[in-house]
Amino acid sequence: MHTLSLHALSKISIVISSFFALSLAKSQCEICQDIVGDFNKGLQKTLKSNFGGGNTNWEENSLGKWKTSETRLVEIVEHHICTDNEKKCHMFYENHEESIEDWYFNVYKNEDSADSLKEHLCIQTSKACCPQGQYGKDCTDCPTSGGGICSSHGKCSGDGTRSGSGKCECDSGYSGELCEDCAEEYYEQLTGSIKVCLKCDVSCEDTCSGAGPKACDDCAEGYVWEDNSGCQDVDECDGEDNPCESNSATYCVNSAGSYTCEACSPLCSSCIGSKSTDCKDCIPGYEKTDSNETTSSCQDIDECSLKPELCDRVPGAICVNTEGSFDCKCKEENQRIEDGQCIDIVETAEETSTDSENEKHKETIENSNSEKDEL
Repeated sequence: MHTLSLHALSKISIVISSFFALSLAKSQCEICQDIVGDFNKGLQKTLKSNFGGGNTNWEENSLGKWKTSETRLVEIVEHHICTDNEKKCHMFYENHEESIEDWYFNVYKNEDSADSLKEHLCIQTSKACCPQGQYGKDCTDCPTSGGGICSSHGKCSGDGTRSGSGKCECDSGYSGELCEDCAEEYYEQLTGSIKVCLKCDVSCEDTCSGAGPKACDDCAEGYVWEDNSGCQDVDECDGEDNPCESNSATYCVNSAGSYTCEACSPLCSSCIGSKSTDCKDCIPGYEKTDSNETTSSCQDIDECSLKPELCDRVPGAICVNTEGSFDCKCKEENQRIEDGQCIDIVETAEETSTDSENEKHKETIENSNSEKDEL
């Protein structure tokens, strides 16, 4: 048997760690989009702020409009951009700080939102992202069919970024290179000129030609074909071959295409349902309340009334009924059963001393309570 050295294991660990680090690392496009989102939040947070001097008219005449003031920009950058202190975010902002300021002072003043910042910063200036509908380092157009990207039934890998393969990743129910076909277990339906793929009936096995159980090409497991109604559920619980009979204290519940074995009430050894009155047979120590009925509830059997002699084997003992069973106890309270007979309980010196101390403690508490009552 071959074993890996500690050095080899260490190298494997480093490779795995590097792989996960790369998979979690954000792309330049994602970082840029985060900054745009943070900047927009900062604009919203500072929308109703001002210079803080109290004389808004003088401040705007002397310092300029608050909307595109340097004071507001500093507040946004310091309190809203890269707040998670991610190194790559700070580096990206520093590399493109002039571009952001150019947009803020020259473009934003004529707009009401930061919607154009993504176009300005992420696509035109930094070239970290592509316009929607394009992918890859050269911003190649995503594949289209039927007037939409991936037939309007999927997304283009890398859409809007400088990465990705441009291949279509189809929505559920669609397949094909351009998501133009229906996947297995789906059928095609035209809504006007638009083709949509809808899921086959649950009773169908893989393929179908349309909606409902009659359109199934084959029936799924747990269903059977009927000429007038198509694939219909098989009730596994109906009939002599009950699949839950081998499972102790359970009953069968049919479901679409299958069944489950559910637990009986605790006092039932067999049953037809979950209620306490659904017992067909009772667990040992209990009997049906109505033996003439197929099902009923279960009640405790009083073994001592039925067989008073149960404890005769122990001289001086009596039979005491318990839930689901019985017990033999000595008639005299100061006796216990030992070696098949009732014997006197003899207290040891330690037990006697403990009892005496308990009595003294009890008496002290009673006296104390009595004094409180008098007060």
